[in-house]
Amino acid sequence: MLKKKLLTIAGVVGILACGACFLPPIHNGPPSPPPPLPLPQLHGIRTVRVIVTDNSIPAHIDTQFMAIAVVKYINLLSANDGIAAHAGGDPADADLTIAISNERAALKQVEPFDGSESWLFEFTFSESLKNANGMILKQRSNIPVRVTYTLQAKHSADVWNVPNAREQYGLSLSYRATQGVFFQ
Repeated sequence: MLKKKLLTIAGVVGILACGACFLPPIHNGPPSPPPPLPLPQLHGIRTVRVIVTDNSIPAHIDTQFMAIAVVKYINLLSANDGIAAHAGGDPADADLTIAISNERAALKQVEPFDGSESWLFEFTFSESLKNANGMILKQRSNIPVRVTYTLQAKHSADVWNVPNAREQYGLSLSYRATQGVFFQ
């Protein structure tokens, strides 16, 4: 009888051990993206000037803030590739021009318990990357960006320039603009 119990316990432990081997690893937080791969057309480019324009009517987006957000993102992702970005000013090996259009902010919901507001920020942009000779290296059009952000009950009437909301849609633009141009 004792032999059967020990065999049963050993079998259960063995099954659990084998099952644990095939379980996915425990991971806290979102999965990390694979490292970006530089595109071949960027060979020889070491500096990129970022220029952001807002062609929508009325233009709500702070273009200098957006250019700096894109610069930070490029510099963060391409540090190992030797590509450095800067906003406007000095010439560079290539110019990344981002033109924003069709912007819209819409109130989605008001929370009754605290008065906070959920807003949807939407805009479309087009971009082109040109080398110093003016040759187009990469061009994309009509890229949508949608960001939902909750604002505190008492916030500025100009929701486009509430600092935290601006950072959120700035990050989204930075990601969308750089992934298609600089990384595969």
